[in-house]
Amino acid sequence: MSPSSLSSRALLLAALFLAAATPAQDPKAPAAAPAKVEKLADWPKPDEAATKTLAAVVGQFAKPEAALHEPAHKKLVGAGDAAAPIVMNAVNDRTPEVNVKLFAVLDELLQPRHGALLAREVKKPKVELRRYLTLRMLRFRDAELLPTLGELRKDKDPLTAFYASLAARALRQKDAVGPVLEYTKTHWSEVGPLVAEVLTPARSVEAGTWVLESIAKANAADQMAGLRLLRHLLAKEQASTLKTYLNSPDHTVKREAINAARVLHGEPPIENLPVFQVVKHQQEWLQKL
Repeated sequence: MSPSSLSSRALLLAALFLAAATPAQDPKAPAAAPAKVEKLADWPKPDEAATKTLAAVVGQFAKPEAALHEPAHKKLVGAGDAAAPIVMNAVNDRTPEVNVKLFAVLDELLQPRHGALLAREVKKPKVELRRYLTLRMLRFRDAELLPTLGELRKDKDPLTAFYASLAARALRQKDAVGPVLEYTKTHWSEVGPLVAEVLTPARSVEAGTWVLESIAKANAADQMAGLRLLRHLLAKEQASTLKTYLNSPDHTVKREAINAARVLHGEPPIENLPVFQVVKHQQEWLQKL
């Protein structure tokens, strides 16, 4: 075999290795946005025939035959930006089972470049659509959306308002700490993973200080909720501030201080830490911190 053949073979093997080693992108996570994203000013406007075709494809999701759904999903994603307004228009507050399929398409279609367009779409009255789009914008981490998020924080739908507040907190808005803390206090089991995903990139001394200030003189329930946020916002150099809460007389506060310390040091939280194990973990972390 000639040297050139060996070289080509080596390059081919390297390319195959890199392709196999590259993880698949989660369609729910928007593509990584550069420092400056060129925003679309408007949706593409397909002609009348194309619009009718796309609407007919969307209609397949309302049919009970499951075999129709995957081909419809692929066709809509393949149609790109032109399909997005038609898919959004099909979302209905009375058909949650169909909405799930529509949202799966939108997960792939809607990216940070659509931020300004979604800011217009959330003004529509459909609760399910507004809630979904707020969650989508939340994952964009786009400061240009703060005025829209500010309006959504006052939404009558509690989950939409929470998503908007969480987005604002991830974008360093201090006044969003209180609403996020209040909602997570009673809904942690449902939103905990999302909070971890969104707030961890915002970890800083400033972010940790804001939460610490908000719970310093609070009741046990609020301190518990604040410590859950501190898992993802407290800077490592602030770790010693957790000692106050490790010494709390309240079991739930002590448990959440333990979990905050664990996550801060790369260990998973123990959500249902038994009372009889709390003292053991408390003493360990008092020594480590």
